[in-house]
This record gives sequence, structure tokens and C-alpha cells, in this order.
Amino acid sequence: MQGVLISAVALYLFTGPVEELAFRGYLQNKIISKVTVGSATVQTTIGILTAALAFALLHIPVYLIVRDVSTGTLIVTLVLLTATGIMYGAIYAATRNLYLVMFLHGIGNLWPLVVDPGTGVWPNYGVLLVMYVFLTLFYRQWATDLTLPILGQSATN
Repeated sequence: MQGVLISAVALYLFTGPVEELAFRGYLQNKIISKVTVGSATVQTTIGILTAALAFALLHIPVYLIVRDVSTGTLIVTLVLLTATGIMYGAIYAATRNLYLVMFLHGIGNLWPLVVDPGTGVWPNYGVLLVMYVFLTLFYRQWATDLTLPILGQSATN
């Protein structure tokens, strides 16, 4: 139990925030600023996709050396990590809030500790995706007019 708690704290408080600072806070913004072709939307898309791919590729050593996964599992994992990176990048581009993305990344890192990984990747990933969309919409509503969309009350009351 103590090992799970230490892993949870490390994954939530350290790994997710550091990765988001590096990939969304720095790399995605840097790429967007360096791309000189196309509209702002094209530049942002290139930044999101490049940072997401770099995010996925960074995880290869962990999956090959530490977890010793098969090639097929590695490919599926890289696709899922790239999709996750695209999601984080799009959420960051839509909200410009790195703290929100850090929070969501922390939830994603804790998910395997909370949910039985034996149920398969896709059902868990789907639930996580729905939760990300809900939390992002919730945040956007709150950040726009400082009301809580479910309660309809001002956040300053």
C-alpha cells in the first residue's frame, strides 16, 4: 500500500507537471512560434502534433527497457500516448491554462492505480476521454463568466 501511495504522489505531483511544462509549456509554444507557414491554426496544429509525437517517443525507453513490452504493445501504446498528447495539446491551446493540463495529466497518470488495468485499455481510455472533455468544458464555462455551469452560481459568491 505504501508503494502505491508513493507512486501516486510521484506520478501526480511530479511526472505529469514536469512533462506538461516541457511538452506543452515549452515545446508546443516554441514550435508554434518558429513555424512561419500557414495560418495561426496551422501553426498551432503543427505545434500540437509535434509536441504530442515527442511526448509519445519519450516513453519508448520505459516501455522497452523497464516494462519489456512486445512490439505490438509498444505500437499501440505509442498511438495512445500520441493521442493523449494531442488531447493535452488541444486542451492547452483552447484554454491557455497549463495548470488545467497538469491536473488532467495527473488524473491520467493515477488512472491505472485506481481502475483495474485488466479490464482493457479502450474502456478505461474512453472514460478518461469523457472526463477530460467534461472537465475542460467545465473550466471554459467557469473561466469565461466565473459561473459554475452545473450550479449556475457565481464563483465569487
